[in-house]
Amino acid sequence: TQAIRYPMIVIGITLAVGIYAVTFILPRFSSLFSSTRIALPLPTRILLGLDVFIKANYSYIIVGIFAFLTAFLLIIRTERGRYHWHKFLLSAPIIGPILTKMAISRFCHVLETLDRTGVPILSALQIAGNTVGNAFILDRVKNIHLDVEMGKQIAKSLNIHAADVFPAHVLKMISVGEDAGALDDMLKEIGDMTDEETKDHVLRLTATLEPLITVFMGIMILTLSLAIFLPIWDMYEALASG
Repeated sequence: TQAIRYPMIVIGITLAVGIYAVTFILPRFSSLFSSTRIALPLPTRILLGLDVFIKANYSYIIVGIFAFLTAFLLIIRTERGRYHWHKFLLSAPIIGPILTKMAISRFCHVLETLDRTGVPILSALQIAGNTVGNAFILDRVKNIHLDVEMGKQIAKSLNIHAADVFPAHVLKMISVGEDAGALDDMLKEIGDMTDEETKDHVLRLTATLEPLITVFMGIMILTLSLAIFLPIWDMYEALASG
C-alpha cells in the first residue's frame, strides 16, 4: 500500500494542478489570444477545448461521478459485489501481487499463532480467514474449513480450493509441514518469507514507478507551458513584425 499511496498522491496533485491551470489560468489568456486573431497552436486549442467542455458539462460530470461512486459503494456492500471486487483486486496488474502476498502472510501468521497456542484447527481456520480482509479468499477458506471438518488435510484442501491464490511452493511447504507435524513452524516460515517478498516487490515497484511519474509530470508541465507561452511568443512576433 505504501508503494501505491505515494504515486497516487503525486499523480493526484499533478492532475489537480493541471485541472486548475486549464479551468482558471489558461482561460484568462483566451480573450487576449482571440483579440489578436493569431492562429493558436495545437496544445492551446486542445486545452481551451477541454476547458469549454468541462464548463459546459460540469454539472453532468459531477452527477456522473457521484452516481458512479454511489453505485460502486452499494455494490461492494453486497456479498457478491464484495467477492468480485476483491477478486479483481487480487488479479489487478500492479497492486494484485502485493495484495495477494499480504493476504497470504496475514493468513499464515494468524493461523500459526492460533495453532501454536492450542486453538482447534477448525476455529483457527475460521478466524484466520476472517482476518485476511478479502471476501474472495474468505470464500476459499470456508471451503477448506468444510474439507478439514470432513477429515481432509489442510494442504490438500488448499491445493483444491486456493491454488489460484497460494503459489505452488507455498502449498508444498504447507504439505511438508503438515506431514511432519510441524505446521505452525512451517506457517511462520511462510509468513516471514512472504513478508520479505512483499518488501522486495514494493521496493522494485517504487523504483519502477518513480521515473514513470517523473515523465508523466514532465509531459503535463511541458504541455501546459507550451499551451500558455507559445501563443504569447506568437503575439510578440506579430507585434514586432507589425
